[in-house]
Amino acid sequence: MFERKAKSKIIKGFNNSRITLINGARQCGKTTLVKQIAEEKSINYITLDDPQKLQAAKSDPQNFIDFYGSPVIIDEIQYAPELIPYIKQKADTVNEKGMYLLTGSSDFYKNVRITESLAGRMLHYELYNLSIAEINNYSENIINLMFDENISKLVDFNRKFEDKSFNHFIKRIITGGFPEVQNLDKDIRDVWFQSYLESRILKDADIFFDIKKTGRILDLITVLAANNSNLINTNTLAKKLQLDFKTVQKYISLLEAMFLIKQVPNYSENIVKQVIKQKKLHFSDTGLVSAVLNISEEKLISREENYLGQLTENYIYTELQKQSSFINDKVTIYHFRDLRKNEVDFILKNSENKTIAVEVKSKSVIGKKDITGILKFAENYKGDLFRAYVFYSGNEIIPVANDKKLKIYLLPAKMLS
Repeated sequence: MFERKAKSKIIKGFNNSRITLINGARQCGKTTLVKQIAEEKSINYITLDDPQKLQAAKSDPQNFIDFYGSPVIIDEIQYAPELIPYIKQKADTVNEKGMYLLTGSSDFYKNVRITESLAGRMLHYELYNLSIAEINNYSENIINLMFDENISKLVDFNRKFEDKSFNHFIKRIITGGFPEVQNLDKDIRDVWFQSYLESRILKDADIFFDIKKTGRILDLITVLAANNSNLINTNTLAKKLQLDFKTVQKYISLLEAMFLIKQVPNYSENIVKQVIKQKKLHFSDTGLVSAVLNISEEKLISREENYLGQLTENYIYTELQKQSSFINDKVTIYHFRDLRKNEVDFILKNSENKTIAVEVKSKSVIGKKDITGILKFAENYKGDLFRAYVFYSGNEIIPVANDKKLKIYLLPAKMLS
């Protein structure tokens, strides 16, 4: 069993709020986590995956909430949104901290009515698939290290991976972060992912979003997987799939609400020159992408597949996102692209407005052309760019000489394997 890094943060939030919601993709580990919390804090645990309990919750939600009282954990709350008004009512009446801990596999924040109903009463956490820090059980956090004034801490951390190669990193890409697949062989893992999409995701699309033509969603997932780590062009997707533009928009919103994909916004604050507004698409799990596209570890290692660059960027994004979620600081992740097509894969900004630029490459030799986007961003950025990094397939952390005298460092991607 993996120790979740967000656990202490969530417990602290629960202890200081009337209602706490944990959202995240199906099978990301929410149930395991809240069962641990239930046992540690001696709190009643209820799952709405239980048909009898679900029927009771939907047929008489007020009695259901009264019967189970509080504190209580209600797992898979999206099955019975009828409970929300009575949870709100009870939270307002009793007005105690630590009353309700809820989990959901679809994003309640997409529902304006629910969001307004629970405004000011609820803390919200998103639980991601396993981070490599959780899989390997190490205490260091890559986000903290990247923002630290002392670069030697990153150098020390990199020494832990001296015996690992970029091939090990590729294996992590193919496996992904779902807890259930960590020890499965590839053939069994592929069956698991197929079942995950067909039995869980398409079923949820029907139940919660009333979408009957779920086969077209699978088509969209396949096309998006082939174009991950790229800008989203809904018109192009609609033409390729021969679907209505609004239908594609709806399906993309659905996949995001189910935490399968993320749309990363373009960074525009303090940039003088006009930037494009298109968002960049990343999947929440590279193991899922690899299974959808039938990509093998061997083909990536031999460079037979053309997806290594995209998957490397996607994987780095998921790790930055995951590890930013269990530190105390708030770190926001953007991408950058201007009208002249100058690009930076990621712009990270913390609560102190300290800004970092991050490029991702799947090669071992980095030239001047590879840092052009970083230099252009720094040239037009009104603030001070704290530091920039280029993840690459090499082994050492190396400072990169540049005309702007920026602090740019090569980082081995295998640090995240």
